[in-house]
Amino acid sequence: MSEENTFTPTVKVTAPESDINLQHVQRCQRASLILLAMVCLIGLTEALGWALGIDWIKRPIANESATPSGAAILFALSASTMILLSTGKPGALRKWLSTALGIFIGIASGATWLEHLLEQDWSLIHPLYTTEGCTPLTFPGPMMPDVSAYFVLAAIALILFSWRDKLGIKLMQVVSSVILLPNLLIFLCYFCGMKHLCAYFGCIKFSPVTSLTFAILSVGMLLANPEQGLTNIFVRATSAGKIARRLCLVGVMLSVLIPVRMVMITVCARYNLADEPIINLVTAIIGVVATAAFIAWSLRKFDTVEAQKRQAEAEKSEVVSQLDSIINKSSSSRRFKQVCLQCGSEYEDDVTVCIKDGAKLSKVLDKLKAGDMFAERYEIKKTLGAGGMSTVYLANHVLMNKLMAVKLLHDHLATDMSAVQRFQREAQTVTLLSHPNILAVHDFGLSPDGLAYLVMDYLDGASLQEYIALKTRVQWQKACQFFLQVCSGLQHAHIKGVVHRDLKPGNIMLTRDENKAYVLKIVDFGLAKICGDDSAQRLTQTGEIFGSPLYMSPEQCQGATLDHRSDIYALGIIMYETLTGEPPFRGKNIVETFHKQIIEPPAPLSAELGVPEKLASIIYKCLAKDADDRPQSASEITEAINEALNQNTTANWRGPLQ
Repeated sequence: MSEENTFTPTVKVTAPESDINLQHVQRCQRASLILLAMVCLIGLTEALGWALGIDWIKRPIANESATPSGAAILFALSASTMILLSTGKPGALRKWLSTALGIFIGIASGATWLEHLLEQDWSLIHPLYTTEGCTPLTFPGPMMPDVSAYFVLAAIALILFSWRDKLGIKLMQVVSSVILLPNLLIFLCYFCGMKHLCAYFGCIKFSPVTSLTFAILSVGMLLANPEQGLTNIFVRATSAGKIARRLCLVGVMLSVLIPVRMVMITVCARYNLADEPIINLVTAIIGVVATAAFIAWSLRKFDTVEAQKRQAEAEKSEVVSQLDSIINKSSSSRRFKQVCLQCGSEYEDDVTVCIKDGAKLSKVLDKLKAGDMFAERYEIKKTLGAGGMSTVYLANHVLMNKLMAVKLLHDHLATDMSAVQRFQREAQTVTLLSHPNILAVHDFGLSPDGLAYLVMDYLDGASLQEYIALKTRVQWQKACQFFLQVCSGLQHAHIKGVVHRDLKPGNIMLTRDENKAYVLKIVDFGLAKICGDDSAQRLTQTGEIFGSPLYMSPEQCQGATLDHRSDIYALGIIMYETLTGEPPFRGKNIVETFHKQIIEPPAPLSAELGVPEKLASIIYKCLAKDADDRPQSASEITEAINEALNQNTTANWRGPLQ
């Protein structure tokens, strides 16, 4: 067996500079959608007030300027465009449509701004709807110059966000910040009674509702793509990220004082209890006390976390010292080897870097060597491969005189109960399965010195990953024979209630039967989940995401609950890669790969591959982002593949594995 069959990677999502927490990313994106929906609702409501002549809707704050009807329409359009960009699957149509809407908003607002700037009359007040005896709903004018200027900036931000390149995201966030800061200042100054400041000392007659809506719109834009640019700090799983999120909570908490102050002013005015300056002083005192209490609580939390970290580090150091002591006592009878945990290659002790992929080598205890007897009945022949959790040996069962594969958990994981439990669950899971296309596990136990091990069939062959790398791409008729066998094994596992959760070409082995025909076997059920049993779920709820990013379903990337349809998605990726030589979703880093898995559709299969439409269609269906849109069973895929084969002439294929 190759190393790929034994190595189950633990993937921690990281940004180029610091850790990114996917839950924080999702929370920011949900908050963005809520804020944008609020802006859309405010814009539509204000436009409705103008259309029907309802003054309290047009002017929700008495004696203050109303939001212009043109601005209300542009608010609804801007928010709708951002929602269009932030939801659903991206594509050329969506990008061009949102770009066109951004250009329209920019032209409409830019024209009114230039009309003011140049002191011209371009007759931009076009009635859209008129109610008898009321001011008509007009567009784009009339509009104050500051309002139209902000909409020009909003249009620029929308166009930049439409194409979502790294520089465009940063520029969009800068433009959104330019919109946010002055409007937030205007709104806060108004509700704090400093109208001379928020109205630019009387130079502009403004609407506080308009400023509030601009502030909400800009925050929605900033949170739409939080893992990049200026907002990256808010989704980092670091101390700086925690501080930034807590400061946001302080801002939200202080904003609650605005309606509190308004209620206090209303009540005190009615009963002649206090003047406005006294109310402002009381509000300020409440804000200072609340902020101080929040900061004290946050500091206490940080101290608690740091204390827990120090305690954990101390306990870890003690355990490591004990293990080192145990290992050192018997070091004279043990050998070490340098292993690349990426590809499984082994090297001499003096080599430190893998020559294949440049990864740093890890020193792994190599207790067993050729001729050693293990568990009283397995004679070690050679090492087959090593991974992050285990080493696999070729061994002969001396009582049965049969070659087997012995998978031995690494020494340094012997006291890691989570690793031992996963190891045990792999044995328990596979014992539920008996199928020619699934690798059989025959034994699980603990060695005399406490190391967990599995005994499996020995497969003399190569992984599908190695086969694809050798062939570059596989002719579709031959590939279908592979797919049918994988579907058969997967359907059996799903019927038994087992979800693999780490299906990939490296976990599919190709061997030969007595007739030299290919036999494919699914291996490595180390991450498998038995439906109805939540113990596997508990083992992976440690703040990390487990799996192989190139083959993880959208729901797996997001840390959601998985079922058998996650395996269907992985199978779709395997079929696509087998035919093309490349997986459909590969980013520059893990975060970008996850983004592609969750959002982007696969590139169409090249016509030169000659893949039948029926086969291509079932592959695209497997790669649907919504699990409900995928085939609901592996047998459905089998049926589609057989139809594709029956509609086309299929050549028999046999020969040595090359």
